[in-house]
Amino acid sequence: MASLRRFRLPASPVENSVEGRAFVFSSFAVAVLAVVLYGEDYIVPAIGVAAAAVGHVVSYRERAQKRGTRRQVLLAGLVFASLAYFIADSVGGLFGGVLPQANFAILLVAITSFDLKTRRNCYSSFWISLAILYLAAVYAWDYAFGILVALWVICLAGFWMTLARFKGTEGTVVCDTRTYEGRITNLVVANCQFFGGGMHVAPKATPTDGRLDVLIQIGTKADYVAAITKVFKGRHIPSPAIKEYKARRVEVTTKTPLRVEADGELLGMTPATFQLYENALRLKV
Repeated sequence: MASLRRFRLPASPVENSVEGRAFVFSSFAVAVLAVVLYGEDYIVPAIGVAAAAVGHVVSYRERAQKRGTRRQVLLAGLVFASLAYFIADSVGGLFGGVLPQANFAILLVAITSFDLKTRRNCYSSFWISLAILYLAAVYAWDYAFGILVALWVICLAGFWMTLARFKGTEGTVVCDTRTYEGRITNLVVANCQFFGGGMHVAPKATPTDGRLDVLIQIGTKADYVAAITKVFKGRHIPSPAIKEYKARRVEVTTKTPLRVEADGELLGMTPATFQLYENALRLKV
């Protein structure tokens, strides 16, 4: 189990950018257009684009909510139904046998669009749309197809640009009797040292000292990226770009609401209060 946890991917941040999500959807629409123009396939692409549009709206509105079990079961069932359609159409041609691989990928993007919460989810949608574009390229024999490829690349570049626009916010963090006021790029409140599949985010934290470790990233985006490269070994602190506190109770208010995540699950948005209840749990080892 320890080896499996070591290779878990770090938690991916929730994608809050409307523009970024629009670029994800647009890349899918471009790929589907290629299938329509060069594969002369119409029904599944039309259904897929309409469903994906609704899915993106739902995902954005529910991005800060926990994933429900019923929704996950329903989406998994639809994925398996799409796989059954792909097998039936590719082997027996029951639905005409027109681009079954592309149609399966289109349905896959449409279904998963209802669960695009994180940035990693958005990248997954990008790569599937690229696969759809590749399948359409099999039927493309002219240079005009390059225009569609260029449009897809523009969508990817636009998504990256929305990430580059990320900015911190002004806020106040009250740690017992001490108060920090100023810029907040990221904030960690921890009682243990590790999270996110091996990120040594709070190397000084001790679960038995009766205090929460608070790390406030106050630097620029460049400082934030630099810290990410060091956090797996716990070498991101000490740093002039990170304020360190210890407290039993932490109150956070921000000018722009920030997401609150605990163990990879979304709990809501700031303002938020964290409090340590000492010896609240009994563990049998």
